[in-house]
Amino acid sequence: MGPKGPATIKTRIWMIKRYINMSKTISIIDKEYKQWVKGLVMRYRKSQIRAAVKVNTEQLLFNLSLGKDIAERQEENKYGSRFYASLSRDLKEEIPDVEGLSESNIRYCKRFYLLYCQTIENLPQLVEELESKNLPQVVEELCSIPWGHHRLK
Repeated sequence: MGPKGPATIKTRIWMIKRYINMSKTISIIDKEYKQWVKGLVMRYRKSQIRAAVKVNTEQLLFNLSLGKDIAERQEENKYGSRFYASLSRDLKEEIPDVEGLSESNIRYCKRFYLLYCQTIENLPQLVEELESKNLPQVVEELCSIPWGHHRLK
């Protein structure tokens, strides 16, 4: 065993005090770090929500334009053409990884357009401008509602 003099006891006391101070510093850093991580998580969740809203808006704009195309073409009025079934099948073949291209959903796209077309056409901007960044307020509000709610109308 080594010497047990006053220098050794002072050294041990100094080491214990240093350990206690380090523990306090680490716990303070841990709290700050945890708060920072919580802040990052909140920012990430908010960005996820904004992204989901943007995706919803783009999907609704596509559905609106698809409904407009169908209404203008009047293809479904040809008796026995099975227009919606054919269009659904052809779209699924071309873009197989996309959902929402069922026959019934495509019918909803046309109904969706017909429901709002007079409102949209009465706006000072043309319907073709729907895809621009400067959407009229009515269209913005329309596109903030999820697709499932529009289908229930």
